[in-house]
Amino acid sequence: MAGDEYLQRTVSWACSLRPSPPAFPKLEGDEIALIDMSDLRRLDSKMGLARVVNSLRNAHVTAIAVLGPVEDAAIQAAKANRVALLQLSNAEPLVQVERAVIRLIVDRAGYIAQRAAELQHQLNQVALDGGGIDPIAAHLHTFIQQPVLILRDNGNVAASAGLEDFPERRQQAIIGSLPNIMTLRSWVATRA
Repeated sequence: MAGDEYLQRTVSWACSLRPSPPAFPKLEGDEIALIDMSDLRRLDSKMGLARVVNSLRNAHVTAIAVLGPVEDAAIQAAKANRVALLQLSNAEPLVQVERAVIRLIVDRAGYIAQRAAELQHQLNQVALDGGGIDPIAAHLHTFIQQPVLILRDNGNVAASAGLEDFPERRQQAIIGSLPNIMTLRSWVATRA
């Protein structure tokens, strides 16, 4: 309905509006706020969705998903507050949507942690087997299924894997588009 450009934001949790105060028990930021319009009417029959959207701005929610009718004022409020506003189908109760989102978040975090541990173990094994930087680059390429470039401190390519799948011109364009050493150092300094 609004905020397609914000759909890539990270969602840390899902929280449903409760029909009794506090409407949203504890929002810490990056949640998807789930609102059943019938619960909103039970909470306060005079409160409109636009007011809720405006009040959620301070909570820094990632998105707002609504079960029930959405008025134009709420769409405008979502646009003004730069938040994604989604309308849910009536096919599933909101509590099931909330559980599904939470399950996806928890399972995804577990999956990422498992894959990171696997990669760390595998890279340790490559290093223990006497592999240098080239086998590490090759293993990373196999693991992530993307080309890999490992750079030296001076910004020159130390090892690569997966670039051979590209034509020579494309390889040179990729290597030529790498940032210079000063840009890399600035980037590292901002991450420390």
